[in-house]
Parts: sequence; C-alpha cells; structure tokens
Amino acid sequence: MTRSLRRLAVVCAPLLLAAPLLATSATSSTAAAPADPGVRVAPQRAYQGMTSGGGFLNIKLTNVAGGKIKVSWKAKTPKKAIKKWVVRTSTSRDMKQHAKKYNRPKGARSALVLPASMVTPASGDYTFIDVTIIRRIPKNVTFTSPTRWIKAPVTAVPAGTGSVMLGTFNVKSWNLESGASDPFAWGSRSRRVYDTIIGSGAGVVAIQEASGSDDRGYGGKNERQYNRITSDLNALDPASQWALSNSVPFKVDGGIGSGRQGTRIIYKSSEYTLLGEGFWKYDGLVADDYCWIPYARLQQKSTGLAFTVISAHLSTGNDPKGSKDGPRYQVRNKQAQGIIDRANAASSEHPTEQVFVLGDMNSTIFTPPDNGVHRLFVQNGFYDAFASTNVISGEYPTTNDFHFPVVAEPHRRDYILSKGPLTGSYSYRNMAYTSAAEAASDHFMQVAQLPIGTP
Repeated sequence: MTRSLRRLAVVCAPLLLAAPLLATSATSSTAAAPADPGVRVAPQRAYQGMTSGGGFLNIKLTNVAGGKIKVSWKAKTPKKAIKKWVVRTSTSRDMKQHAKKYNRPKGARSALVLPASMVTPASGDYTFIDVTIIRRIPKNVTFTSPTRWIKAPVTAVPAGTGSVMLGTFNVKSWNLESGASDPFAWGSRSRRVYDTIIGSGAGVVAIQEASGSDDRGYGGKNERQYNRITSDLNALDPASQWALSNSVPFKVDGGIGSGRQGTRIIYKSSEYTLLGEGFWKYDGLVADDYCWIPYARLQQKSTGLAFTVISAHLSTGNDPKGSKDGPRYQVRNKQAQGIIDRANAASSEHPTEQVFVLGDMNSTIFTPPDNGVHRLFVQNGFYDAFASTNVISGEYPTTNDFHFPVVAEPHRRDYILSKGPLTGSYSYRNMAYTSAAEAASDHFMQVAQLPIGTP
C-alpha cells in the first residue's frame, strides 16, 4: 500500500550511477569509504534538499548549536496589527503528529525550537515546521505559512575496515496485476527491475513482494517470482553469480505456507559466501497474514568480514484517521519488536559484526498515530542509513504507487537500518525516476553503502 504522489522533478536514472544531478553544496563532510575490490562504491555527492523554505513569510530553517533549530521569517504586517506568532513543530508534514507550539511576541521574526519528537542525528528524520501570524487587527485573524522541513544534522562519521553496498526493493508481485493489459504488468516492467538491481551496484538486496505464483504465465513449473528474478539476473549479469537465500517456500506450523512469501534476500555469490540462513514467522491481522522474515549471514570474500542481513515486509494498511494505537499499528509494532529482538540476539552472538534490517515497513510519517515502526528501531539503537551527508534524491518519497508525476515530499516507507559496533552511512540513494515509462515497481529501490568490520 503506497501513498499517491505526483511527478518527480529530478532525473535519477537507475542505470547511470554517474548520472548528472542539480548543483549541490555539502552540508558537512564524511569519511571516504575504504577501497574494497569486493564492493562497488557509489559516487559520493552532497545531499539535496536538507531543508525546504520560502513561501508565505519566507521561512528559513537552520540547524544551530545545542541541537536546536532556528526558524526565521519575514513579514510586512505592522507590529501594532499583530497579536503574536505561533511556531509549530511536528514529525509529519500534515502537522498532526507529535505537534508542539512555541508562542513568540508580535515583534519577533525568529524562534529557537527543539527538533520534533525523536528526530535525532541517527534517525535521518525531518522536523516539519510552520509559522502562524495571529492578528490583533482584524481581531484574531490568522494566516499560516506552508509547512517546511529540515533534516537532523548528521554527526556520525562512518569508519570501518570494510564496507558493503546494500539495497532494498519491493518489486511488486505479479499476482497483483489486473491482466496482460495492465500497463505495469510484469512482462512490461521486469527488465527495468533487473536493470535497476544491476545498476544499483548493490551486492546484497532485500526484496519484497516477489511472491508471484507459477500460474500467471511468467514462471515455469513451480517457479515463483523470486526464483525467476534470480535466474533472469544471472542471465543478464552472469559474472555476479546471483544467489537466493531461503530459496524454498516458508512453511512452519504443520505446513502453513501462506503469507508474504515474497520477502527474500538475493546476493552476489561471486562476492559473498553464505554462512547461515533461516527465517522467522510473526502473526498478522488475520490467519493467513503471516509476516515471514528471512535472514542471511554473509561473509565478504575480499575482506573476510561477516554480517547479517534481515529482509522485512510488515503488515499493510492503516487504521482509520484519528485512530490511536489501532490494530494495524499494533501488529506492525509487534512485528518490528520481534525483528529488533532477533537482531539484538544476532549482535550478542557476533558482537563484532553488523546486523542490517532492510525492507518495506508499511509505516510512514503519515501513518496514524505516528511512524511507530521507525520510532521503535531508533529507540533500540538502530542507525538509519538515510542519516548520511551523501544522499541522492532523498527529498523524494520511496514510493510512487504507479502515479506520476511525483513531487518532492520526504516520506519513507522503505528503510535500511544498521545495528552493531559501527555507526554512520557513507552514502544513500533513492533510485527515483521521472516518468511512468521508466516504472519498475510502485516502490523505488533504496541503496546504501555502510561500514562493516572494526573501526
């Protein structure tokens, strides 16, 4: 389930890792990733869209010392006609989640505010802000600026003896298409899925919704969508020797095999050795809404460094607007807590290794009552790869819902998270594109380069 969006204004072609971008300026510096022949290093570019501003009152947002945000504005209204100003902060663009108000006197043209609830340097999150003028003349008439946003400053400098390029990609099940006439049928977009994965440079990819069955005319006998993806990638990119961990249907509890079967992990066996694999099952909202969570422990051949990757696709759908702690919210948080517990156990078993959680969490800044899944991961010490000084197209959402065009609106449904002795992110890329003709899925692939090994 994704939020309907409009047109993307910046091209970020999936196959061109060196595609030209609009001019940018770095907000801070970051350590260079270690040279590693086993990892394709994405170009390091400055982040675009750290802040937004302008509009009515010409809002300007700046991160300042002490972890605060300076909000500045301009107004032509005479002081005698102003009663006061109200500055609001929130964790969502609609200003409905974790909102906080700051009253300022009529002569003020700036305010120092705290980041919104749990917006930290490790979260990669934004604080959303608006400013309201409350007039004395005419009495109590108000005007509010457009919502603006600013990302928490990145403070962690990534450093490790090695690095790994990871991706997450909800490829959309071919079972969900309306038929051969569907403009986004698998037969029309599968090559774009493959080109996106290969062009990303990722050596390990968590995929979701690769659950299409063999009765749709795309696969051979007993060939599920995840099998087809692996075999087709090898036909196009044989040198990488793509492999699929947990390659058979998930079945436990007396042979139950339903639920989100398309949550898988693929990797380049030319670069990585599989040390171990398995999966967990978490209940969903109904009997067959099982949340299967596969994991793979891999070793990088070029460095000998090991790490664990967990692929996640949590329960879909939102509770009604205005709902507080509804059943869908609760079940996703319960699934997320289960993953956190497993990741913590893996970290305890291999304390020198990183554990990465990647996937479609079906939770965004618009999820009522809040983005509970992400908040849980941040609370439990996970580092969000989006918290990088080198982010490409991060000002755009991670989904498109097959609705074009798409506008700059920084909300995320797909995440790359890290837990272990290392923090920081060398680079992050939202592999967004411009038009329906380029559509590979209703999600954009997300790619990050993260440290592994020891500091």
